[in-house]
Order: sequence, then C-alpha cells, then structure tokens
Amino acid sequence: LQIDPDWVLAHRSLAKYYERNEEPEKALFHNAEVLRVAGGAPGEFLGLANQYLALGKPQEARLLLEKARFDHPDNPAVAARLAIATLRDGDTTAAARLFRQAEALARDSDDPVAGEYLDADFQLEFAGSLRTAGDLASAESRLREASRNIPPDQPRKLARALRELAGLWIEQNKFPGPAVGLLRRADALDPGNEETKALLENARGNK
Repeated sequence: LQIDPDWVLAHRSLAKYYERNEEPEKALFHNAEVLRVAGGAPGEFLGLANQYLALGKPQEARLLLEKARFDHPDNPAVAARLAIATLRDGDTTAAARLFRQAEALARDSDDPVAGEYLDADFQLEFAGSLRTAGDLASAESRLREASRNIPPDQPRKLARALRELAGLWIEQNKFPGPAVGLLRRADALDPGNEETKALLENARGNK
C-alpha cells in the first residue's frame, strides 16, 4: 500500500487480517477503502457507513456515502443516509438539501419499499435540520411521523422523539399540558435522562 495506496487486494487482505485479530475499526477502514477504489453495491456502502456513524465518525461516513451517491445517484437509501451523515458532520446547509432530495427520490422510486428508507432515524435527523432552519411546522410533522413509527423495542429512540417534540412545543409556548405528558412518557421510556428532566422543569415553570 505504500507503493500503491489503491491496491484493492491489499486492502481486502488487511481487512480480513484485522477482522481475525478483532481490530474492527482497522478492518472497517480497509473495507471502506475497497469501496472507495472499486465501488460496490448500495448495501455494502450503507453497512460500512452505519458502522462509522455508530462509532461517532460522521465525516468518514459522509465521504464514503458521497462515493456511493456518485455511483448510485438514484438510490434513496444512500441519499437518506448521506443526509444524516452530512448533518452530523456539521454541514447543515448541504444536509437540508440532501434531506429534500432523499424524500423526492423515495417518492419517485420504483422500489416498493423505498418509503422504508425514510425511517425514524431519518425523520428525527430531518426534524433537527428543519428546526435549525426555523421551519418549526415541518419539524413538528417529522417528529410526529417518527414517534408513530418507532417500534416498542426501541424505547430510547421513542423517548428521544417524544422529548424533541415536547421541546419544540415548549420553545413555541404552546400545548404546555400535552408537552408535560410527552416528557413524562419519555422519562418512563428512558429513566434518568438529564435532557428530559431539564425540559420537564422548564415546562412546569412555564405553565
């Protein structure tokens, strides 16, 4: 690789070596390099990008997904994950555009499950982008959508959706009673969350 950094076989071999030696982050890097150089199926890009996001490395996920978007420009799943990675990487302007593009691709796709790519994670992140941009009505719509579609086996994610929806209401000084109700439910789903506790105190103080 010092002689030829784009040698795919070397990256594949090192990825397997690090996997066998239980060094997943090093294996992830070399697997990502294989896709950067040789390309791959959308699912391959998404799998590695999700690993980067789980590790708190949005920039690496974004770079990988930008390559995926170049190779698969009409894939709504790639566009949706790229929007999330871009937002977490701090580029709110580009992320806002990508969220809209992902929605349009899913709507126009011939894939019968394309709508599933706009999952709760997508809606939660999109809501944050919209809130930053000042589009509070659209942010509320996305948070409502997310809270309806989060399965019961993901209580912390549901708590996050409820907490963010309540926070949006508190920010606008509307629905104080329902906001407290959402926060109590969020607290039951994710006990001890400091953000929920702070919002509850704020909501009760504003009633």
